[in-house]
Amino acid sequence: MNPLLLTYLIGVLISFAALFLFLKSCKDLYYEQDKDEMDLPFGSDDDKPRKVNKRNILFTIIGAILWPLTLLIIIFGVIIQLIVEKRQTKKYEVEAHKKALEAKKKEQQRMDAFNKSIPSDNPTNIDECVALWKKIVALMDAEQYDKLTECLSEINVADDYTLNVGLCKTPQDGEYFIGSDSYLYVADKEGEQERDIFKYLKVTNSSQGAWQAFVLHELWHILPHYWHGLYYYRHFILDTQDLQNFHSLESRRSINMLIDASKYDFQLKITHNGNEYFVSYCYWNDWEGLVREVVGITIIGGKVTGINNMSKKVEYQYDCGIVF
Repeated sequence: MNPLLLTYLIGVLISFAALFLFLKSCKDLYYEQDKDEMDLPFGSDDDKPRKVNKRNILFTIIGAILWPLTLLIIIFGVIIQLIVEKRQTKKYEVEAHKKALEAKKKEQQRMDAFNKSIPSDNPTNIDECVALWKKIVALMDAEQYDKLTECLSEINVADDYTLNVGLCKTPQDGEYFIGSDSYLYVADKEGEQERDIFKYLKVTNSSQGAWQAFVLHELWHILPHYWHGLYYYRHFILDTQDLQNFHSLESRRSINMLIDASKYDFQLKITHNGNEYFVSYCYWNDWEGLVREVVGITIIGGKVTGINNMSKKVEYQYDCGIVF
């Protein structure tokens, strides 16, 4: 049991005991009936002196002592609680500060690695990455989710597992909710789902492998969304062609009509520094606008050990005004 709760409980019990003793002793403090007196008729004039009840005097003294003692116990409990809470708060603050410093240090290390990263030696890699993305987008638009793994030449799913798409909920599912997103998951032979997909994927330590890992990490943004889930929908812009035939949700105007495309660099960039790869890309969101984001991907021993959204810069701020 919590020591503070135990302290209060003892204080309350003592308080009730003290109150009972005090009231009972005060009631009969100066009067103790003899057995013979109890047989006298009501209103009889009895000159017999009444006796002082020594037992009740004792109870009165005990009650008088217990009342302030109870108060002291409760006050002491409050003081203990304040001390404990202060120490816990201090402990949490120290731990939070330590974690913040560690996170800041790791973030700085990642940024340093990004600043020192170099582009791929093969200039065709970027074109291949863009082509792969557009192929996957076309499959997702056609709801051919079972063909996703066929596009991932640099990623292998663990034996006895499959990579699948879990579709967002809709009102037809018979549940009440305000929004839903689709997601990727792996499943074993029994159909048990695991959303931490990279535990079960082997990824080639290369720019192409990092790009395909990035695609899986970000794919949920273009998969079906329902209601509030639409806040997270993104239209990825990897070259100027991606600006064509895409419209704002609210105005139905194309992005080309909203922004001057000549002012922005939409080029996909993939760089690396050892086992760390960095994908710098643009996307459009109707509640953010045009954004360039940098995502860091670490691949060690054929495993993706970390994916971090390192920086985000709003190139053109926009809000469609729709509130779901």
